[in-house]
Amino acid sequence: MRIFTTILLIISLNGNIFSQNWLQQLIISEQFEKALKHYDEGRFATAENMIQKLLKKPAGEHTFPIQLLAMKTNFALGRLDKAKELGKQLIKNNAFLSESFLVMGDIFIEEGDIDVAFRMYLRSRQLDEQDFIRIDLRLHKTILLKISPRAIEEQHLLVSGENELILFLAQAYNFLHDGNPDECAFVLSKIDPSDVPESFYKLYEELQLASYQIGVETVTFGVVLPLSGKNASSGISFLRGLHQSANRPDQTIKIAFQIEDNQSDLLETINAVKRLGKNRQIYGIITSLDKTKSLAAVNAMSHHSIPIFVAGGNEISYSEMGENVYQVQADWMRQGRYAARWIAENLGKDSVAVLAPADAFGEAITDAFLKEMDALNRKVVAVERYRGKPENLKKQFISLRRIAFNLIPPENPYDEYLGMSFDSLDALFDVSADDFFELNDDDENEEIKDSSKVILNTIQALYLPIHPNHLNYIGTQLPMYNLNTSLVGNYAWNQPRILALDNVGPHLENMTILSHKKIPQLDQSEDESLAGKNGDYLLGFDVSGMLISIMNSGISDKTEFVEKLEQEFFEGIAHTISFTPDDHSNQSMYILRIEDNKFLPIGIFVGDSIQLHIQQRP
Repeated sequence: MRIFTTILLIISLNGNIFSQNWLQQLIISEQFEKALKHYDEGRFATAENMIQKLLKKPAGEHTFPIQLLAMKTNFALGRLDKAKELGKQLIKNNAFLSESFLVMGDIFIEEGDIDVAFRMYLRSRQLDEQDFIRIDLRLHKTILLKISPRAIEEQHLLVSGENELILFLAQAYNFLHDGNPDECAFVLSKIDPSDVPESFYKLYEELQLASYQIGVETVTFGVVLPLSGKNASSGISFLRGLHQSANRPDQTIKIAFQIEDNQSDLLETINAVKRLGKNRQIYGIITSLDKTKSLAAVNAMSHHSIPIFVAGGNEISYSEMGENVYQVQADWMRQGRYAARWIAENLGKDSVAVLAPADAFGEAITDAFLKEMDALNRKVVAVERYRGKPENLKKQFISLRRIAFNLIPPENPYDEYLGMSFDSLDALFDVSADDFFELNDDDENEEIKDSSKVILNTIQALYLPIHPNHLNYIGTQLPMYNLNTSLVGNYAWNQPRILALDNVGPHLENMTILSHKKIPQLDQSEDESLAGKNGDYLLGFDVSGMLISIMNSGISDKTEFVEKLEQEFFEGIAHTISFTPDDHSNQSMYILRIEDNKFLPIGIFVGDSIQLHIQQRP
């Protein structure tokens, strides 16, 4: 009886334990499904918190799925070391091998180790029995990043069948990339077209076609742009300019782009730049981002030697933040300094006034202008500022007229004799002290008043750095105040549409403008499709053109590329670009003059020197 009772007790206890385990597994299963849903919907941090709680419990049959999801969430959150550690545990336990190797490949891509990533993807493909689509997509992209010949040779000893065929495609691509189409064709001859997997067939056809062409070496540049999100239109225009400029005939070296979409997002900008920075194949990174994201990109590359190109053109001098940073458009301070040099040294003006917006842009460019004018020992007689839209600048222009009127020298009854010596006057007249000092008191106290009809020329030059959307207002008000002065503007005045207005254009004749770019004047030798393209497109076109020009001038490695980059002066379709070893901010800027309602380039600033009367680009 006692034995029976003991057996019943054991059975009862085992039943309770089974019941508890079953209930616990059910709870874990439900929590795992919730975490998986959060992951699928992009809420990685929430999924990670739930997974961490599950990892502290005995999960039974859910142990390895939980570890795999933990690996994926850590990778998505940028915790690469933790994700790698979890992946190694899964591989050691022979759990979810294909998926683990796939994620490991993604981790190594993120870290910039293309060769190891390629090995991980191939291993994943070997272990997967049916789902090749995701793996092949990654393999295809990795091949285009150029796998090292040593890594390809190592894998030839380990793979067979379709995987070996993928190695042949990688090898053929490398030969073509290096400008050896014959070697590419020889490798492709080892492949039976009927054996090529569908996901690689397009690459196979492209390689076959290219292998019959004259060999051209290809170099790769990284590109970070907003191709989606709120800034997508700007990024897409810049990318189109890059591509159109890169597709030029008669190149000894071609340029390829590894493109990253920052999704108009700050964090993704940093991640994209870091990914490119780990690719040892690229010669440089090109960006066209707003101020905040450009700053983030520059900071992310602060410990790299890879050149990074940023658009610039604002208050920040990015080139001062790192030796590898090249700013394609001059900052506001440089624009102000160049304007001062142009007015003082080339126009020869001494009595100068400024009209500028009272904001960060206006303050920065005006301060730089005033400092340079002071250094050049030239006189600035007035600085007028306005806030918001300049719809009514009557107050500012009246103030300028008052200053101009007060600069008129007092009338001198002997002006007609100036230039003759005093002795000569003595020979003609009997002069007494009374003739000089006898004054009419009434005349002395009589107030002389300005009249808006009087044309004043005592302010010799007027500097007008404005915003592009302010020209509509200022252009129509300026002629009303009869200031006969040399007008000097910034890039915002470079708007042919406003210039064409009858009440604006004629009054701006001979005005000079210092501008980042000129409006392309296309002749029959140039692509007319460039006409009317926006600023982002033209900037992309010229940045690509500069890189092509340097690469095709006899560059053999990255060191020579940087040396040439800091020596060459490049004039594109709309921009000029010039760097020096000591200053990686663009040293050049167009000087345009308005003649017959057209903006004609009459010179270029290159550093502190001015090249006048440049010829139109052939």
